[in-house]
Amino acid sequence: MPPPVPPAATSNRRSRWTRRLLFAIVLLLAVGAFHGWLLTGLASCLVFEDPPAPTAAVLLLDGDRQFDTAARLYREGRRTILVYRSRPDRLVRMGVLPQGDELARRELSKRGVSNEDVVVLAGELNSKSVIAAAVGNWLREHPEQTASVLCDRFTSRVWKLNLQWPADPGVTERVRIVAIPNRRFNETNWWQSKPGLLAFANGFLRYGFHACQMKNKDSAFVERTPAEFRAAFTGDVTP
Repeated sequence: MPPPVPPAATSNRRSRWTRRLLFAIVLLLAVGAFHGWLLTGLASCLVFEDPPAPTAAVLLLDGDRQFDTAARLYREGRRTILVYRSRPDRLVRMGVLPQGDELARRELSKRGVSNEDVVVLAGELNSKSVIAAAVGNWLREHPEQTASVLCDRFTSRVWKLNLQWPADPGVTERVRIVAIPNRRFNETNWWQSKPGLLAFANGFLRYGFHACQMKNKDSAFVERTPAEFRAAFTGDVTP
């Protein structure tokens, strides 16, 4: 038979478990009391916004009510609205969805923005690095211009990563990021709704992806041909 456990050892073991239990209870109480502060801090990591400053142009990227915000800035003196047009995807070619720049023109026109003040930046791909490169080229061609970039708050830091041009800091200094809040949630209450939870999760996934891929930028999306779709469906996929 094993030797009996000394009473002192049993007492020490119970004391350790008591301390661990008390620590766990205190930790749970702290999380319960300060969960709002902690969750707000996590979401704030996704948000980047430059101090307000007058600019000459507005670039539309994404965000809730971005056309309303662009129209308001237009009335305040921004005389050029920049929109990006990528190569139309299959749904656009089929007529199911409108081209992005056409939709932007129509919505801006409804809000009093002159069509003559809308400038289209054309590109082949709808990726953040390609869009950022198009914006950089436009700013280099217009050295007297500055731009306010409108984007969603939970993707603003991702755009900040892509809108940095280390080789040309003079271009970076002429871009001001405006992080548009969502009418349904923000960084102080995102955990209280499903759209907020999805936006937070997607924001962190995107930020992690772009932070890891900044050296090579985001990989280009290549649209598959009908023949490739048929081959994948039938299992006849060749490398």
